[in-house]
Amino acid sequence: YVGITRAEEVCTISFAANRRVYGQWQSALPSRFVDELPEAHVEVLTPPGLYGGGFGAAAPGGGAPGGGIE
Repeated sequence: YVGITRAEEVCTISFAANRRVYGQWQSALPSRFVDELPEAHVEVLTPPGLYGGGFGAAAPGGGAPGGGIE
């Protein structure tokens, strides 16, 4: 939150699509706070071939695909 409020022009938020928990790979979702960002100020970017969860994915019912938010 502090980093977002201090960004002067552009703030890029990313997350790990997969992570290891106790030696096992798990798919990860972005933090729920990401869904609180105003949609008018969010651009969802997904590199080809990567996980498709992003803005809206942490909310029930999913949302727009993306691996990073700018």
